[in-house]
Amino acid sequence: MFKIVQMISPGIVKTINDHLNEVIEPQLTMDVSSYANSRMRAWLQYEAPLSISQPWKSAIKDDRIWSYVTKIGEKHGFIPDIGLVSKGGAIREHRDAFYCNFLSMGINLGECTWTYRNCYPEYKWTPNQNDNAEQEIYHLTGGEVFLFNAKNPHSVSRASEDRWAINLWTVSKKGMSGFNEIKEATQ
Repeated sequence: MFKIVQMISPGIVKTINDHLNEVIEPQLTMDVSSYANSRMRAWLQYEAPLSISQPWKSAIKDDRIWSYVTKIGEKHGFIPDIGLVSKGGAIREHRDAFYCNFLSMGINLGECTWTYRNCYPEYKWTPNQNDNAEQEIYHLTGGEVFLFNAKNPHSVSRASEDRWAINLWTVSKKGMSGFNEIKEATQ
């Protein structure tokens, strides 16, 4: 399921983008994911491992952005544990890794084409997975806040160079022990 739940006004999008350009952009690094090698990114709060053998790491703690995105999430019944801020770049079709639960939130702050295949019809595992689900195509212009199933295949193309995005997750049971360890170690 992909559902736009809120639109952020152009003025607020500009304010967020200005802050990201000033504070977060100097901290961006190239994405190490094989499916997103043209994207610059930075984790918020904690960096999730992309495989079970990797450790959790501490990440950027930006109170202004984190407070804003958690308030947006709360309006829609979603309280994130971690986030990823990215700028520009395409992302080939993928499903998010073991560290996150199915229900996720995206905040799009620029122009792109977002594609999604609704293989899991709900925000949870089901034996009724449809691996042949058709690709849904969304032309996003900036300001969209959306909920989606991170375990469904999704991708980004035609992203403008100045497009920022913030993806937010809650940590899954599989990821929770490492997540708790890094939280305790950094508090």
